[in-house]
Formats: sequence, structure tokens, C-alpha cells
Amino acid sequence: MMSPPLLLLMDCQKEHLPPACSESRAEADELVERIGRLLTNARYAGWNVAHCQLAREAKAFETFSSLTGPIDQLRPAGREPVYRRRAYSAYSDRAFERMIADYAERSVYIVGFSAPFSLMSTAFDAHERGHRPMLVSDAVGASPMGARSAETVCDLALTFIGRLIPLVNGEDVIEDWPLTPMPAAINQTGMRP
Repeated sequence: MMSPPLLLLMDCQKEHLPPACSESRAEADELVERIGRLLTNARYAGWNVAHCQLAREAKAFETFSSLTGPIDQLRPAGREPVYRRRAYSAYSDRAFERMIADYAERSVYIVGFSAPFSLMSTAFDAHERGHRPMLVSDAVGASPMGARSAETVCDLALTFIGRLIPLVNGEDVIEDWPLTPMPAAINQTGMRP
């Protein structure tokens, strides 16, 4: 029997979502929905799931749930480890580095936000260590930078990341590791009846 893959959610925190009134919020909400579907399916199929978040000091007026907390639909389940790191790369957290070493011969899929920073830094470090995680390119987002839109920033980041680690899309994930068909109620809502 194959060992289950790992789905790694990077920086799925509210601070990476644009304001609700902005033009790019609809795209961000679609991305959250795509990541949420993968997460729900992965949990149902018995995959390992881990979360890696960039730790930063909350300002006095912020609360954990208001900005620095996880996106509601992508919240870690009780048994899922959460790695809080101080630098962009997931490998900057020693506990993460020990955990990911166990996946040298297994499939690792990365999804999340902060493509030009956290995801790219993690890809560089993975490449340097000879690790081959796969980035699910249609489940990755970025914020706008200057005059460049979030989509443009993400596309540029994916161009560089794709030179370091494989890029796949959600359909490739399903082909590589078939998911157990879920009852319709779970598939549509992401929750068990």
C-alpha cells in the first residue's frame, strides 16, 4: 500500500486576502475555494495535512482572528501540525525540516499564498536539498506589487518556481493519487452530513 501524500498549506492566513471591497477579492475567494476543495478531499482520503505560517508580531489593534489567523475555510484541524516560522522559507522552521525529511520518497503537494516570497523561498530550499515537492499551480496566489496585478505577480513567481520544483494542477494531483469518491453532500459543502 502506498504511503499517503502530504498536502502543505502555506500562508493561508487572512492577511493575504485583499479587502472585501477590492476588485481582486473575487479571485482570492475562488482561490480559497479551490484550496478548500483540495483540503477537504485530502482529509477525506486520509492524506497527511500540514500548515506552515509566517509568524509575525500582531499590531496592538489586531487580534489573532482578525488578520493574523487562518482563513476560516482553511483552518487547521486538531490533528494537523502547524509550523510557525520567522523567515520566508518553510525550511527555516527546524521542526518542519525534520518532518519534511520523512517525505523524501512520498508525494508532497504545496498550495497557498505569498507565491513570490514564501513559496519561492521554500522552492529554492527544497531544490537545494534535493527535495521534489510539487506546487499546485492553480491553488497558489499572490498579492499585487506596485503596478503589477496579483495575477501577473503570481505568473512571474510560477515561472521561477517551475525551474526549481515541478508544477502541477489540481487535476494532476487527482491522477497521481486518486481520491476516494466522496458522498455528494461532502463534495458540495466540504462537510459531512
